[in-house]
Amino acid sequence: MKKILIGFLLSMMVTSFTMAQLITADPAFPTEEDQVIITFDASLGNGGLAGYTGDMYAHTGVITSNSTSGIDWKHVKAGWEENIPDCKLTMVGNDLWELNITPSIKEYYGVPNNETILQLAFVFRSDSLPFLVGKTEDGGDIYYEVYSSGLNILITLPEERPYIVEIDDVILVEGNTTDADSTFVFVDGGLVYSGVGNTFSTETTASSYGKHWIVATAKSGEETVSDSTYFYVRQEAMVEDLPEGIIPGINYLDEETLILCLIAPEKEFIFVLGDFNDWEIENEHEMKITPDGEKFWVELSGLEPDREYVFQYFIDGSVRIGDPFADKVSDPWNDKWISSSTYPNLIEYPDGKTNGIATVLQTNQSTYEW
Repeated sequence: MKKILIGFLLSMMVTSFTMAQLITADPAFPTEEDQVIITFDASLGNGGLAGYTGDMYAHTGVITSNSTSGIDWKHVKAGWEENIPDCKLTMVGNDLWELNITPSIKEYYGVPNNETILQLAFVFRSDSLPFLVGKTEDGGDIYYEVYSSGLNILITLPEERPYIVEIDDVILVEGNTTDADSTFVFVDGGLVYSGVGNTFSTETTASSYGKHWIVATAKSGEETVSDSTYFYVRQEAMVEDLPEGIIPGINYLDEETLILCLIAPEKEFIFVLGDFNDWEIENEHEMKITPDGEKFWVELSGLEPDREYVFQYFIDGSVRIGDPFADKVSDPWNDKWISSSTYPNLIEYPDGKTNGIATVLQTNQSTYEW
């Protein structure tokens, strides 16, 4: 289980690092033996605590080697409605709040020596009912990585992952390292930066369409670590009439093919992300737009008959939603409470690859017997 979870968390870094400005940590690469100060920007995320000036508390726990998933909190510090001094934040101005985790992460949460701490987990709230709540933009819990001591590297900008830009846009790339002798940044394999120190900063230009990988590498002697992300340079959405007979929602054409249709007036572009493309932006999964600008649609082919796929619509590079007409949802918060006896073989939520409510499609479904 530990090996599986660590592999999961490596993939989850793509998601958790999008919180780089919602919460920050000092030190930036905290280990479980460190004291750490977490700074929460209440103006970001869902904005539920923006402008709040009363007492604020953290509902907080950790993801450890004993967690069964990336949302399985362990060693929760206090109950949801319980206000304790150790969980009280200090206002530092301009919607910024600090939580002092001391004398160390391990001692603060009371984690035994036979468990490894992998992430800190937070939801911030006001002091009394009805609670005002600070979460991610889509209402998810907030996570921050806990690191092993030694050589580390983290790309902090671009903050959004994936990051969608237009041709000729300038992309700022920034990040932090610890214990590095030298740092290098590559874009599509070409070196764009080399330097020393605990921070790095460079720029690159979106000069061609499609997906472009950014890889930051830190070296110390013979040891090397890397972090990566990508930006996608999009073209204008293709305008095309909706095929005859297609309605909003999931339209199954045969055992391997379907058309997704979403009503989304005044939106600029939409990509479909899912298990079928490993939750990455792909050109063939950008939705076409109807001439009236009201509907977006895309055909998916080559699907495996009878297989369930979790998917979402990624709208204007910022919003992720499921299909409002789908007959099955995948819920990262509530599915974990559904037992196998209640719902055998429930498809797992794609932890670490997306966030928020997703939906499920399946070709060649058997007709439900009422």
